[in-house]
Amino acid sequence: ITICSLQLSLDKLKVLYVINQDAKKLWHCSCPSESFCELENMTLSNKTNCWVSSLLAWSKDSTTWKKLTSDKCELLTEVFNLKDEKPDLNIQEMLPQLSVLALSNLRGLTGVWNKEPQVPFFQNLVSLFIVHCDSLKSLLSLSSAQNLGKLKLLRLCGCDKIEEAISSDNDENM
Repeated sequence: ITICSLQLSLDKLKVLYVINQDAKKLWHCSCPSESFCELENMTLSNKTNCWVSSLLAWSKDSTTWKKLTSDKCELLTEVFNLKDEKPDLNIQEMLPQLSVLALSNLRGLTGVWNKEPQVPFFQNLVSLFIVHCDSLKSLLSLSSAQNLGKLKLLRLCGCDKIEEAISSDNDENM
């Protein structure tokens, strides 16, 4: 299955579910620039390791995203691999409208990101759900948590190795 190979514009698409597909193979760089510009809800549920970092690269405008969900991506070790950021990816603020982030059944997840973003992030996040992420030892660094001024609900469930929700800023992979 390939999206955008025929220059199909999905400029009105608001909700996208990718289930049991390799998300990296779904998109090509030839998408029309207006594609996905109104996308609000993205759900990825499969056994690959592709997630938000690569999705941000093909989405021309991630400022509309309000809810991101990842489920059963067993190979995923971090949600945001910021070492792979493309230099031409000009982000003023990472996911400024995101209000819900739900991560579940990510057995290999060790951190939200491999290095802290250099731009503001998650400033409108209201709900954060982390469920059955067995390899996660801590969720956020202290400086990262300070970005979450609107957070009202944090649910940690079934994360057997978690030692602390908010760690000192010395931890690199949060």
